[in-house]
Amino acid sequence: MAGVRERLEKIIIDKNTRLCFSADLVDPREMLIMLEKVASHIAVVKMHYDILKFDEKVMRVWQFIESLKLLKERHNFMIMEDRKFFDISYIVEKQFAFFRGWVDLVTVHGLVNDSVIKSIDAGVLLVSQMSNNTYDITGKCIELFNNNANVVGFITQQKIDYGNVMSFTPGISFESKQVGDQKYRNISDISGQEMPDIVIVGRAIYEAPDIVAVVERMNKSINGELPV
Repeated sequence: MAGVRERLEKIIIDKNTRLCFSADLVDPREMLIMLEKVASHIAVVKMHYDILKFDEKVMRVWQFIESLKLLKERHNFMIMEDRKFFDISYIVEKQFAFFRGWVDLVTVHGLVNDSVIKSIDAGVLLVSQMSNNTYDITGKCIELFNNNANVVGFITQQKIDYGNVMSFTPGISFESKQVGDQKYRNISDISGQEMPDIVIVGRAIYEAPDIVAVVERMNKSINGELPV
């Protein structure tokens, strides 16, 4: 989807950031509070809506969505739903309907067929590689990219040099380690020409005592402005 890609590229340039904050939080209020602190320093916020736990006495779903949209408008970033859609198009179309109009990007497993991609009215990121296993379906993702204009890029562990595919790399931190099945790579491991279009960082940010300082440091590391 050229419009989404072009808008994201402009955000990257205008804000001088390739950072995606992976807000893997269950409390919607906590997510919004953290996001407001770092919003001016990121290009994308990634969420898993299905893990959020709402207490309607405190915050209703519509209030969360409106607050998220307001932050987006104020700070100029994109919203990504990491749903990893993976079903027949009839089902995916209904699953996606909830996100239509307020989410810019969604993730989709790369083993689906064209009809699934076409059922999604948003920028699509195809999962070609993950940070907790070794499978690689980049070839299949390239086929889907060639056939569907709304595919913006791939979720991948390495920069993909193909056409105008944008590479989004998760599992990045300031040290190499493993937590459960999640493998984290040091930002220094993907510096230079291998730097993806978007670097996805979660725990290194939201578990930090000073999340703004961490985000600023990560941005400088991504931009090669300080030793990592």
